[in-house]
Formats: sequence, structure tokens, C-alpha cells
Amino acid sequence: VVWLVAWVVASGCGGSDESLSREDYQASIADLVQDSAEPTELHTELVLMPRSPEECTSMLAAFEEQVGDLVERVAELRPPAPVQDAHDDFVAAARRSVGRIHAVRDDVAAGKVSCGDELNRLLSGMPSARKAERAIARLERRGYVVFGQ
Repeated sequence: VVWLVAWVVASGCGGSDESLSREDYQASIADLVQDSAEPTELHTELVLMPRSPEECTSMLAAFEEQVGDLVERVAELRPPAPVQDAHDDFVAAARRSVGRIHAVRDDVAAGKVSCGDELNRLLSGMPSARKAERAIARLERRGYVVFGQ
């Protein structure tokens, strides 16, 4: 899920019907990476150790909201045409991941899942995560920097 937070934030937000230039799209990635700090920290806290069901549910709800908001910011972005398909594939996969986080949160609230290792396995094993990772890889093959370097 950390990849989700990093990508979502790196993509930035838009609102115009006009596509961003390659430089502006890449600049939005560089400018907004810092916004991923809070949800990334929260994710780490969720998977680091077990917590009470109430605390875990509350923290996971906050994480779901933060990531969901970031995904919608990405959905508003208008990337350059050559990477539109990768961008759209990422948004679709990320939205599925947010939906899965919601379902896992319901399981946490019901006492079926706990924070810590169990939650980490569920969040990191989502099929939508692999699809999003492939979309990110396609973007990086086009010369964009998503995770550094």
C-alpha cells in the first residue's frame, strides 16, 4: 500500500481539461511527494504491531480516507497523452485498492483481522496493488521518475 500512497501523492492534482506538459507532470511528482508522509507513517503504524480492534479500525479509517482523497486528486490530473493509459490504469487499480481497504476495515471492526502482520499481509497482497505497480512501471519506462533516481 505504500506504493499507492507514494504514487497517488506523486501524481499531484489537476482540474483543467488540458493535458499537462511532460515537464509539468514530472514537476507535480517532485513537488507533491512530501504529501505522502502522513499516510505512509500511518500505514507503518498499522502494520508494525497489533492494536485493539477499536484503535486499529479508527486508524485504518483515517488511512482509507487519506489514500482515497489522494486517489481522487490523481483522478483529476490530466497527464500527457503518451502516459494517459498508464495513468488511467493506475487510477482504476488504486480505486479498487481503496475499496479493498474499506472491506478490510470492516473485517477489523468485526474482530476478524488485527493490526500488525495480519493486516500487512492483506494490504500488501491485493491484486489491485500489482496492477497499480505495473502501471507505475510503465510510466517509469516512459522516462518519468516516480520512486526516485
